[in-house]
Amino acid sequence: MMFSSWKKNERLELVRYPDHWGKPFYFSKVVFRNIPNANTSLEMTLNGELDWSVIAEKSLYVQTLDKPQVKEGKAIPTKFDYPGYRYIGWNFKREIFKERAVRTALAHAIPVQKIIDKVLYGLGTPLSGPFLPSSSSYDASLAPLSFDPDLSRKLLDDAGWKDTNNNGIRDKVINGKLYELKFDLMIYADTTMYKTIAEVVQQEYRQIGVDVQISPVKWALMLEKLHKKEFDACMLGWALSWKSDLYQIWHSSQAEVMESSNAIGYKNPALDKLIEEVRITMDAGRRKQLYREMHKLIYDDQPYAFLFVDKRTAVYNSRIQNVKYYQIRPCIDEREWKAPAARARR
Repeated sequence: MMFSSWKKNERLELVRYPDHWGKPFYFSKVVFRNIPNANTSLEMTLNGELDWSVIAEKSLYVQTLDKPQVKEGKAIPTKFDYPGYRYIGWNFKREIFKERAVRTALAHAIPVQKIIDKVLYGLGTPLSGPFLPSSSSYDASLAPLSFDPDLSRKLLDDAGWKDTNNNGIRDKVINGKLYELKFDLMIYADTTMYKTIAEVVQQEYRQIGVDVQISPVKWALMLEKLHKKEFDACMLGWALSWKSDLYQIWHSSQAEVMESSNAIGYKNPALDKLIEEVRITMDAGRRKQLYREMHKLIYDDQPYAFLFVDKRTAVYNSRIQNVKYYQIRPCIDEREWKAPAARARR
């Protein structure tokens, strides 16, 4: 395909390239539309105006299953594995997150399975580290941290975080200064999923003496805050490539770099050595061992509260045929799609 036209924030058109050396693209033209409103995009797909639309909100996907267009076979809802995970990251520049006990306690206070069941409608899987559970790099012997508020309270008690002024929030004196266990949780403003999850977390944290304020921000501002490390904690997701390379996100050399992917400022010299070694190791067995060691180090340190891997959900027009899914993003390949001539768009 080759470029035909583009209208900022609206549409991009590609047309078939006549001199392509290989098998020609089945469709003569492909149009990518930018439709910010998820409900509008869904309705346009259900009504046959679009051929494919991702449904980010799982509640909306579940509602789609009962739509008349779906029951009549005009539109096909679909779900498939997507190489990415969601997490809450703790900014290591904030004094309250520098203790491993605090980070571990906060992770144990998140009801991940409840979130998967209630918010994702079961379309997710818990995980315990920075690799996909389906990856050979993932150590399945490391179980995702359990939801255990009593353990959270004990960890915080043992670390000296107690409510000394009876205001319902734990506190501790560090280097002569009193810190309360309270922080802002920055989330992406344009999705209800993050907001719902954040509200669940906020409620559960309140039960263990931790105060959380939810801060929804637009994507451009969120990126700016991440790049400048001007946040307390953030709820985000990583989409992963086929190759497991932790350098960009986890290496200490990236911790002080503005605009780096190591936005939380995490440093671990032991992990650095493993990341560097795996980059020059060709032996598959040794590489697998190194990845397992990386997983264990991060698992023990809890720089993120690892949440879940969720299914990607979408709906497409039933005229589209030969839709297949892959482990490499974007997990679909439009070059394989076909449609009956009788149902061609004019």
